[in-house]
Amino acid sequence: MSFPFDVDIPLLLEGIPHPAMILDETFGIVTMNRLMEAMTGYAAVKVAGIHGELIVRSNTGNTRGQLYSSVIQTGRAVSVVGDIITSY
Repeated sequence: MSFPFDVDIPLLLEGIPHPAMILDETFGIVTMNRLMEAMTGYAAVKVAGIHGELIVRSNTGNTRGQLYSSVIQTGRAVSVVGDIITSY
């Protein structure tokens, strides 16, 4: 992804008032904001490159990245209710 200007992705993520992370094309974590770190119990620098599903573990049915894939295929956001399992 390229922009005609410099983008400070970590700063941009911190401006989002919800837990948020950026994934690469294989659903590996690129970075995440402090709210996502607090929710999962993992520091972004420790989980960079790890499949997002292994860090944001839940009972939402995201087996094998199905929810992630549906967002990419349809272009529509997905909202599900579930419980997050933290590292604590």
